[in-house]
Amino acid sequence: MIKFASGNANFARNSAGRAILSILLAGVSTLTVAMTVTAIPAAAQFRPGGLIRPGTPPVVPPPGTGTPPVVVTPPVVVTPPVVVTPPVVVTPPVIIPPTVAGCVTGQTSSAQTVLARPIRQNGFRPGNGGRNPVAIPPGTGCAPPSTNILMTSFSNGASLPNTGAPLLGRVTAPTTVRSLTGEIVGVAGSLRSLQVEPTGGQFAFFVAGENMRPGVTTRVKMVLERTDGTREEPIFQFGHADDTSGIALALNRVSFGATPALAARVKQIGFQAYIEEQLDPLKINDAAFAAMNTDALLSLAPDPTKPVPYWKFEENKDFVRFATAAYSNKQLLEVMTNFWENHFWTRTEDAFRATNANHDENIKYRQLAFGTFRDLLFASAKNGLMMDFLDNNTSRANSINENYARELLELHTVGVNGGYGDADVFAVARILTGWSYEQFTDPRFPFDVPAESNVRFIFEPTRHDTTSKTVPFLTRTFIGRSGADGVKEGEELLEILANHPKTREFVCGKIVALLVSDAKPASFVQRCVATWGSTNGNIGQILRTILLAADYRADASLAGTKVKTPFEYGVGLVRHAGLRAKAGREQGFYSELRNLHNFSGQNFAEFGVPTGFPEAASSWMGAASLLSRGRRAGSVLTSDGNYSADYQGLAVSANMLTAEAVASYLLGYMTGDRYRQEEFDSVVSVLKGADGRLDMSMDQKARIRRAIGLIVVLPSYQLQ
Repeated sequence: MIKFASGNANFARNSAGRAILSILLAGVSTLTVAMTVTAIPAAAQFRPGGLIRPGTPPVVPPPGTGTPPVVVTPPVVVTPPVVVTPPVVVTPPVIIPPTVAGCVTGQTSSAQTVLARPIRQNGFRPGNGGRNPVAIPPGTGCAPPSTNILMTSFSNGASLPNTGAPLLGRVTAPTTVRSLTGEIVGVAGSLRSLQVEPTGGQFAFFVAGENMRPGVTTRVKMVLERTDGTREEPIFQFGHADDTSGIALALNRVSFGATPALAARVKQIGFQAYIEEQLDPLKINDAAFAAMNTDALLSLAPDPTKPVPYWKFEENKDFVRFATAAYSNKQLLEVMTNFWENHFWTRTEDAFRATNANHDENIKYRQLAFGTFRDLLFASAKNGLMMDFLDNNTSRANSINENYARELLELHTVGVNGGYGDADVFAVARILTGWSYEQFTDPRFPFDVPAESNVRFIFEPTRHDTTSKTVPFLTRTFIGRSGADGVKEGEELLEILANHPKTREFVCGKIVALLVSDAKPASFVQRCVATWGSTNGNIGQILRTILLAADYRADASLAGTKVKTPFEYGVGLVRHAGLRAKAGREQGFYSELRNLHNFSGQNFAEFGVPTGFPEAASSWMGAASLLSRGRRAGSVLTSDGNYSADYQGLAVSANMLTAEAVASYLLGYMTGDRYRQEEFDSVVSVLKGADGRLDMSMDQKARIRRAIGLIVVLPSYQLQ
């Protein structure tokens, strides 16, 4: 059984984590797959020979097996210096570039022809199957001994990213191929038998990051055996380069997951251009999402002839939240909208009056997500739902309720280590007396609730403490005011807290934890704080400072270190698999998705803790959460009566035609090019099935769906 291990996640390194994932894999409903990989004995896969070595007699195949690959007239004497009989004459000096030294024939390229295509997802190149040859200038690399095995994604002598990469190639005359294998020279267990597409000759071989070493040339040996008994054994060589593309971060941190189109766009325009594009959401074309009219989901009812009951509206709000995150092109905006809503967390489960307030709150945070923190803080403080959730409506001059005052300091601004004490909390609570809400009838939706169906902020002067209050840790006394002016005391307090040094440090730490690392690297927090000070807390500028920092992309230790929350996991599943609700089946589709994050520990309607949901990986790595998300993902993927998805089209549109090519393509954009050899082999095994090959000329939707079902429970998929 395959042992799963993630390069950057502790939960996948230890035995407990592997046990959890093994159980999870076994429970993905009808998507369950056998993941035991049996190695084919080397003697059954290959025939020795093909290379002439000093002192080694030529290999002659048994009668009837074909023409020997190399015909050598004995005796063969190979002694220095090497004498090669015409027509190839190699005389000193022969200079082989260091980056490609050690090619099989020792020849230098004079005009090596390879199949090249413009860069596309996963380092592959789009086009007509790579059939347009491009000549590489003389001296640019070492030519393999023949042109029958051609690399199309990386030319011989190129550098591969340190995270690994699939090598996409093509074999000429594919109908004459008996077998093709690939192996990383010097890496035990790297030998793989590869499928060759019978029409165009496409093949793919995955070079995993764990099989590469900094500063060491990676040598990939391909062995091609044809039906006539001839064989070729070229060795392709690749350098090693740090991956500073930022692709994984773009697809996993500043979005809820890549669609194939998004992955292609980020790789086309680059990480920096993508971030700048996302920070200007008004210029993003989101017409397709707007046409979905997701607000119509709010009116879904068990009985269309009756008003929407309150409990159903609670579900429907989650449907809109999920659909917006899954289908909007304004991905960074959605990431930050959910961040701010979680930072200023409220709940409406028992507040029947607040049927639409939480939806309005989500809209407000979306409008302000890239604005100033000051505006976000004011929107939260003057949110009637917040006043109801933290009981500030019950606080009055002679009966102080400290709930909101305490959370304002501890959770929304300066943080628990902000330097305040009980006396400060009490003084702040007195300043905020009179801040309350009123109920009103919401005419927008016909809810089956009492007429007073919503709440909004009001200030009640008669409840306000009009005496002066001193907040010790702010070294500030607020002069008491009466009447409508009493609200200004609270507004002055918010102005001070919004730009307090401790607020900058605390909130910056949370933003860095979201986008960079759970460990909140001090260098990023300091840069965030500095930008806050110079821009008056402009969130867009703060995000630009963090995301466009050179070390954000260059520091390989950052990618793949965070764990997705259940909501991020579910939204990513929809985006990666291309799921869309069928007309009239929206209820069933979104209910399955809501169950996924609800039963995995992220129930928006019932979470009553004002801290909001945690961001740290440790909160989402428990067995119950991991098992639930995997099983619920299987339930979603098998409920295909509720959705449409073009599983086979995902691969065909990208010209991925073999099991290895499809596996590398799916894993590439679904994990942000961060996956391991064992995971790749598992997906290939599912795609090949019992017959040992994936024939994309036939209907393979079921196999590809099972492969996606496997990918979403792999360790690398849980990571950001």
